[in-house]
Amino acid sequence: MSDKTWGEKFPVIQDDGDLKVHLSGASGDVPVTTYPIDNQPWLIDGDSKAIVTIPWEHHLVHEGYLWSALDISTGVADNAKHLYHFKTGAGKRVHLSIELYASTKAYATVYSGATMSDNGAQVTAAANKIGDTSHEPDLKIYDAPTVAVNGTVMGSMLLGAGSKQSPSGGGSRAGGAEWELEQNTSYWVLLEAKGGAGVTTDFEVEATFYKEPS
Repeated sequence: MSDKTWGEKFPVIQDDGDLKVHLSGASGDVPVTTYPIDNQPWLIDGDSKAIVTIPWEHHLVHEGYLWSALDISTGVADNAKHLYHFKTGAGKRVHLSIELYASTKAYATVYSGATMSDNGAQVTAAANKIGDTSHEPDLKIYDAPTVAVNGTVMGSMLLGAGSKQSPSGGGSRAGGAEWELEQNTSYWVLLEAKGGAGVTTDFEVEATFYKEPS
């Protein structure tokens, strides 16, 4: 008989090809059940000590790895542009979903691998949903950057008046349509107001993002 401990992140003991779940922080070993699952460990939720059967992104909220940010730009003149800059760090990869809103007809284009001469003003609304995490998000969001080199177009879309849409191809929830971003890379979103002469446009950008746990 050979036991193998998978550590605190995956508190599981392997026994003769089967896996026995042991609760982290419990007094002694507390086997819950035994399943042969190709020698893959169970994931234990840090709050409830339950086997994780909830969506992965929901679990990341509990563990302090998921953030959201919201910013609004108002009164953008017809044919004028507004920009947002997303800058990744050197740590774990970040997974990002964006939802965009325009009060009138507008266009949105997303670029990657850009060079900025000025990052812009940092959007400080980014905060982990758990509220008291010690983790850093490895993604900073800036309003109104100055772009020196555009980079590569990732996608573009038409924003219908008064509707929210996602340039990543679907709903904005993490776990839905999302991009996995490269480390140390600048991404930016170009919003162009097309409401007509004398009409101003309000834009809203909602970002939901998480990094791969350490």
